[in-house]
Amino acid sequence: MDVGGGRRGDGCRATTHRFYTSLENVYDVRQQSRASTVIRSTVAVVRERHVTADAAGLAYYAFNSLVPLLVLAYAALTTFGTVPALAHALELVTGVSAGEFEGVISQLGGSGAGRIRAVTLALVISVWSTHRMFRAVDSIFAEVYGVRRERSTTRGFLDSTLVLVTVTVGVAVMAGLGVALAVRVSGLLWLGLGPVVLWLSLAVVFVPMYYVLSGPDVSVAEIAPGAAFAASVWTVSLLVFRLYLTTSETVELYGIAGAVLLVLTWLYVGSFALLVGVVLNAVRAGRVDVDEAWVPGETDA
Repeated sequence: MDVGGGRRGDGCRATTHRFYTSLENVYDVRQQSRASTVIRSTVAVVRERHVTADAAGLAYYAFNSLVPLLVLAYAALTTFGTVPALAHALELVTGVSAGEFEGVISQLGGSGAGRIRAVTLALVISVWSTHRMFRAVDSIFAEVYGVRRERSTTRGFLDSTLVLVTVTVGVAVMAGLGVALAVRVSGLLWLGLGPVVLWLSLAVVFVPMYYVLSGPDVSVAEIAPGAAFAASVWTVSLLVFRLYLTTSETVELYGIAGAVLLVLTWLYVGSFALLVGVVLNAVRAGRVDVDEAWVPGETDA
């Protein structure tokens, strides 16, 4: 038996194993360093471009767009006599009693000439707020990517509609699944599957907006991380929102006012996540210059 040859073979295998292990360690360190650099650079750009202030403006215009849409939805639903169903759905999402919502919704819609005036005013406010919301989103894309594009009236209308549809459908998806979670709260399978379905749905909803507004030479793979990040924050925010509603007495105490405050807060968090997603994509793709003075730890230490 060649004992020496066997030992040499074992030694070679051990050396090879150590070599590949060291390569894996180097790769892991580089990946961690890369992730850390991306995170810190994203934070730096967010701080430098005052994204938090832009998110507040976006949340305001989103709220101004969604409330008129609620009035329009009421006008459509009254045709089929389903206002109680709408009020019940809002109760499940916000925690405010359905009776209180029915009274407010009825006052918003009125009847006859009052309803026509309400619908007309809702359309005007919705169009104006949608335009302002688009300008807020587009300015962030243009500032981060450094691209100023001239748009035709038709293209501007289509892009504005895309932003409105993105936010509206995103909120509708969250509200719909929020109702489902509230109704099926005892189903353990749904509790585990619901957040996954919500995340996938939101990611699909967000991808078109990121793809269209980021510029002409971006790929889906480049904008996917930002869409995934925004979808993750929206999903977590819904779970926190529902948990807060089930454990806090604030909504019951303040009624509609408390619900409005919660919705505005949630819209701010959601708007901030959407805008951070823009910055994250640009940083990962190297499309934005990072000022080292804004990087956490560089000047704060």
